[in-house]
Amino acid sequence: MNTSAGPEPDIYDPEIIAKFIRERMGSPRLPLALPTTIVYTGIFVTGVFGNTSVCMTIVKTKALHTTTNYYLFSLAVSDLCLLLLDEEFETY
Repeated sequence: MNTSAGPEPDIYDPEIIAKFIRERMGSPRLPLALPTTIVYTGIFVTGVFGNTSVCMTIVKTKALHTTTNYYLFSLAVSDLCLLLLDEEFETY
């Protein structure tokens, strides 16, 4: 015996899914998606280019083989790893 007030909703209906997502996550922020993506892409490209340049300069220049520069090299490699491996998917 069915005690519900009406027919059961179809959980695979796209309209019901969209309504559920809007209720839980809010409306999509499409006007901000493009500028945010451009900023994140700029940060990514600048970070990869800058850290790669630091690493190559320290490796190729013998005068820069000091303890301080080895530390800077380590920081640049760490930053590269974060840029390349720790992608955040905040834009949708």
